[in-house]
Amino acid sequence: MIGHVPAGAATAIVTFIDGSSSDIGVQADGHFLGLVSRPGINTFNDPEASISDLDVLFPEPAHVAAFAAGGTLVAEDGVLWGP
Repeated sequence: MIGHVPAGAATAIVTFIDGSSSDIGVQADGHFLGLVSRPGINTFNDPEASISDLDVLFPEPAHVAAFAAGGTLVAEDGVLWGP
């Protein structure tokens, strides 16, 4: 998951359509990048498949909230970008 929130945020909490969420650290300029994984993500349909046959199911984001280091809400919005 990649995105941008206002500078000054320390954490972005991304909530997905299945109700799960991930906390992602935010850089000083507001950019964030986080690896999102979920149990049951299917990476191969066939155990003998090659790397070119990947079938990765990415979680779909629904909401993003940004928080300062002390826990104060800095910003929140619906999805502004995709996975």
